[in-house]
Amino acid sequence: MPVTEVVHSPSTPVRVASKRKTLSDRIIYSVDLKSRAIWGGSLLLAVAQLSILLFTSPAHLFAQVGKAAPGPVCNGFTHFSIFCVIPFDHVIWAKALEIAIFLAVVSGWRIRIVAWLHLYATYSLSLATSLPDGGESVALLLAFLLAIASISNDKKWAWKPSSERKQVYDVHDGVAAAAIIMLRVQLAYIYLDATVAKFGVADWANGTASYYVVNSPMFGDAGPLASLSSALVGNPLGVLLLSWGPLVLEVIVGLGILGTARLREIAVLTDILLHAGFIIFIGLFSFSLVMIAAVLAASTIPVEKGYLELEDDKNVENFVDCREIRTVFKPTWVSWWFHKIFTFPRVECDGIVSNCHWGRDKALVRDGGTVMVGFSYRIFHDTKIRCKSSPIEVSPSYAELEAKTAIINNSPMTAVLY
Repeated sequence: MPVTEVVHSPSTPVRVASKRKTLSDRIIYSVDLKSRAIWGGSLLLAVAQLSILLFTSPAHLFAQVGKAAPGPVCNGFTHFSIFCVIPFDHVIWAKALEIAIFLAVVSGWRIRIVAWLHLYATYSLSLATSLPDGGESVALLLAFLLAIASISNDKKWAWKPSSERKQVYDVHDGVAAAAIIMLRVQLAYIYLDATVAKFGVADWANGTASYYVVNSPMFGDAGPLASLSSALVGNPLGVLLLSWGPLVLEVIVGLGILGTARLREIAVLTDILLHAGFIIFIGLFSFSLVMIAAVLAASTIPVEKGYLELEDDKNVENFVDCREIRTVFKPTWVSWWFHKIFTFPRVECDGIVSNCHWGRDKALVRDGGTVMVGFSYRIFHDTKIRCKSSPIEVSPSYAELEAKTAIINNSPMTAVLY
């Protein structure tokens, strides 16, 4: 039976929106513009760029290539780069300005404005360096699309949760959603094309490519895991696993990023696994962070839980009798960070489920109904309400619901109405 979703915010009337949508509607509404995963992508991208600027000297960043003099590439479109506008003799000031912009992105402050500065800083760094590592093109594309997506983000601090689930209603929200959808399509092409192209190379097709990569003087592992990687590629099964395994993971990411929310979550986790291997065995740190940032931002994993859902269409008629009530959810100090990261509290009242935030929020209740409180896990769209409290009857005099988690994770929550 189809589920009916209830979208609400404290300042607007509650309205019921059916999930029976056309294909185009499902694609557009799959983009949760309030998801902090979008800013998470910007944050990871900025961290990758900070790692380049902080740990790479100007002599290596702008190394001499061929007969060209050492310095940034300043021709044609790159003339407007920070590294070209500021003379190379004062490159330290150009680096300081870039670092300040990237730190502003990490802070999450006024992302609607800072995202455009981030685009300019990314353009400057991506096009002016003389020896790019391959992630610059993706970084520039990602910064461009995230800048467009930022026009719908009116929060002062991007890392703060939203009190409502963002739906696409006006023009600038539609443009922002289109940017995220374009990013998904582009990432699907990048990952699937990379897989198909590798099978055109004999070493990838026969499963021996990882042997040559690991033993390469440029990309091979020279760290503490060198003996492990050498042992793996010295075994026929190991070299086959390291060669074909990444191809399978690339296909999962390429297809998953175009799928449902659950498939996009799987794509994010798979991408982290894939690029963690690249960091460990090949040393592609900044490139891997850029790719993880792109997949995370494109996923728009709905980490925001400020919306409500009805378990059954028959409960819609009961919805008109509901009212908002203030909520205060308090995990115990022992498990505070675990719950903040991995779970979200839920309030159930006569079949109406309110997905809330830890701390202060609002939920829907019906006078005369019974309320139970629990939590669900953020990953894989967990729909089961766990550790339910004892039921409490709601009366018109109650205006606030307070709930606490138990010390042991599978113990019932305690809930009190005031």
